[in-house]
Amino acid sequence: MSISEEQNIVLFDGDCGFCNASVQWIVKRSQDGQFDYHPLQSLTGKILLKKYGFSTNKNDSLVFIAKGQVFEKSTAALNIASHLGGIYTFFKVFLYIPESWRDMIYFWVARNRMLFMNDKKDSCKIV
Repeated sequence: MSISEEQNIVLFDGDCGFCNASVQWIVKRSQDGQFDYHPLQSLTGKILLKKYGFSTNKNDSLVFIAKGQVFEKSTAALNIASHLGGIYTFFKVFLYIPESWRDMIYFWVARNRMLFMNDKKDSCKIV
């Protein structure tokens, strides 16, 4: 595995349809090579989780690693959006909202993800 500390890395639940669709949304809006994407369940995902102090069994959250800084849940999502540039940079203002409030919204989206897309799974591991 040759992952550079300078890379922006998105770790996501590879078993979650909503998470996969979210990654595809990011891919369409990002520049080529701007992010590396790895399922949390992959070998690379597990190595990175261990390296940054997470359990290798973690598969319930979005994790974003940007130049060695690690973010998860709503903080990860907002930092990913702000890295996209353009209008998405605006999302950085939401980082001023307390993390506990933002994560409540993050978990609400996770619980209700079936309303947003046709996903055959009954529940999301994030909840």
